[in-house]
Amino acid sequence: MKVALCLSSLPLSGVGTSIRIILKGLLKAGYSAEIILTANKPGDDYERAISEGLPIIALNDNIRFLKTRLTRCYDLLNRYDVIINNASLETQLILPCLRSEILKIATMRNLNLNAKKLISTHSDRLHSIVAISLEMKSALTKSPQVKCPVQLIPNCTTVKR
Repeated sequence: MKVALCLSSLPLSGVGTSIRIILKGLLKAGYSAEIILTANKPGDDYERAISEGLPIIALNDNIRFLKTRLTRCYDLLNRYDVIINNASLETQLILPCLRSEILKIATMRNLNLNAKKLISTHSDRLHSIVAISLEMKSALTKSPQVKCPVQLIPNCTTVKR
């Protein structure tokens, strides 16, 4: 099974760290998985990811025109069995065009207005949205714009000693 972990760029932040953790877990479990960067700039942590030998594709490096980025994204993502979108505008916009048998999941990492708008776009084409907190799950579940199930996978776990 081929898995695409899509995000706009790879920033030096918690998103980059969590993507690495998910990628390494998928690879260890025997899946074929790659990080797909869809924006026109790969991000501050791209070179580090390359040096670590992570399977990563900067699909649209230095391509400014959205139409070109969408076409390239469509051509590549139709080759995968599972797409996990981490706030990639290009991926969210092409959801209606992708093969119906692809499992499509989006993750929600914050509740700002732009993130809520993006994840709502074509949410009827998602199999599920993953929220990382109870507050986030509640807000998404109550939103009339969200047209798919919302699952909770907490971002962190508190361990009592």
